[in-house]
Amino acid sequence: MADTVGLCTRLEVFRNTGKVWVRATGQTNSEVFLMWFFVGTRDIVTDDDVSAFDRVRHSMWVAMLQRAMESGELVTVTHDDFGSFCSAVMVGTNA
Repeated sequence: MADTVGLCTRLEVFRNTGKVWVRATGQTNSEVFLMWFFVGTRDIVTDDDVSAFDRVRHSMWVAMLQRAMESGELVTVTHDDFGSFCSAVMVGTNA
């Protein structure tokens, strides 16, 4: 697993996708990470497709990232070494 630490520069939230852009410390461009991506029948996500736990977790991630954007705090996104899917989101750093 890898961590990307930087400023949250953009959030994009839809019913079936959530993305966060993070500009790593010392970089000029932001990387985009997928917080969630669900494909339902005909691209319509139903309540049966997503657990209540996942919905609460995603809501918490969005709330934390919104606060970090407003305050300029650093965020840490944990993801696969060569992927963009988030496994964890944290405000602050591990240092």
